[in-house]
Amino acid sequence: MPGELFAEEVAARLPTGWHALPPPQPRGGEEGLWDNGHVSWAVEQRGHSYPGYLLKGPNDETFQIIDRPCHPDQHLVAPLTPKGFHARHFHGVEEPHGIAVSDQPARAAARIAHRLLPRYYQALEAVMQRARAEPVPPMTPEAVHGQALTCVWNEAGDLIATDHTVPEQLHVLLYLKGFHHRPDLGAFVLPAAWGNRQAQLIHEVGRELGARGIGLTLRPASPPTPPPRASTPPAPVHRPRHR
Repeated sequence: MPGELFAEEVAARLPTGWHALPPPQPRGGEEGLWDNGHVSWAVEQRGHSYPGYLLKGPNDETFQIIDRPCHPDQHLVAPLTPKGFHARHFHGVEEPHGIAVSDQPARAAARIAHRLLPRYYQALEAVMQRARAEPVPPMTPEAVHGQALTCVWNEAGDLIATDHTVPEQLHVLLYLKGFHHRPDLGAFVLPAAWGNRQAQLIHEVGRELGARGIGLTLRPASPPTPPPRASTPPAPVHRPRHR
């Protein structure tokens, strides 16, 4: 089965929100793999290339799929290191490592869901706990474009921060304060479903940003543009007839 089709079939069988992406550009070494086991070894044996497709999750989880050397009926799947954390946040946290899966999409997806995802989320939670306990030192104002983060309310009451307005250094902060990343929208979203908690989280985000010398701007959703009014033809003029 072609790699693209295999990745798409696997993604369709994972929990809601997963999708397949084309292979990234080749990179040197094992940089990016959150694995210190046989997947890293396999990548090194293949000449430091990343030939496989990606699996992308609803909260920016990213897994790499590569062919397993000497096993034509298997693939290797390993997570990439999550972005936005400082290197020290990974110290003492065991990598979730990758796993070997069948070339049958249903079996591969089941193994990823039952074996790899729990290990990944457990490791991610440990890293997030380290990030809470050891925040990254405040950034200089020059590190953030415009020195302010702009968020926009949508009509449903969600607070939206589009990807291009959020520097990578702020990803962790938004995750920790309840934002979810929506690749389909290209934005971080703080749902209205949080209710009263949403306001508290916004306050906490503003306080954290202020400590880093960064402002927070909240803007209302732009009202929908009304359709143009149809022009009313002038009423006909009735002229009296002269006999």
